[in-house]
Amino acid sequence: MVDPSLKRLREKFAAKHNHFEDGWKRPQHAVNCEFMENEQDFCLPRCFASGLEFLDINRAADNWFLMFECFDPHEPFHAPARPLQAGV
Repeated sequence: MVDPSLKRLREKFAAKHNHFEDGWKRPQHAVNCEFMENEQDFCLPRCFASGLEFLDINRAADNWFLMFECFDPHEPFHAPARPLQAGV
C-alpha cells in the first residue's frame, strides 16, 4: 500500500506495537499484517514452502546447499489465530 489509511490501522492494531509517527517502518508492519490472514501467509510457512519447492525443482542437480533460517516468531509477536480445540 502506497498510501494506507493510518486511522484504520490505528483502530485495528495495538498502539504499543505501532507508533506510526516514528517513520515508515512502523506502518509498514501493520500494512504487511493486512495481508497475513491465514497461517500459510506468514513468513515462516512461506519460507518452508519456497524451500520445499526449491528441493523439488533441484532434486536432480548437484553441488548446492539449502539452509532454512527459522527465527520466527519475533517481535511484535504477531501470529495467526488458531481455532480452539475441544477438550483443551
